[in-house]
Amino acid sequence: CTVITILELMKKLSPEWITKFVESRLEFHKNCENYLQRITTIFLLERVCLETSSLELKELIIENLLNFAGDRIANVRLNVARAFGVLKELIIVSPHFSDVTSMLLRISTDDIDPDVIYFAKKASLCYNEL
Repeated sequence: CTVITILELMKKLSPEWITKFVESRLEFHKNCENYLQRITTIFLLERVCLETSSLELKELIIENLLNFAGDRIANVRLNVARAFGVLKELIIVSPHFSDVTSMLLRISTDDIDPDVIYFAKKASLCYNEL
């Protein structure tokens, strides 16, 4: 529900407002102890990244998703890998392309959680098809 509301607000408010909102959410959630809030933030970032026309905001989101990839909670890492699969079309033109593909390769070989490995490999395959 929150994500839908924010996507509706994006249609009515300036890109600057959306960028400030995303920055404030990132600042709050990057240190949040509740992993469910971090997962919700990842989902929100994914959706905003798909909807925004702001290249600056897209790069901010991709950069912060990379930071979430090192989370101690497997479900957070899994959702980061899944998000990078969804965002493939944006990542391939991003300056963070090599960082994303390296991170996915690292997670798909080094992570201890089989579900994280599965989603990292699945996302990696998206990039290998290029």
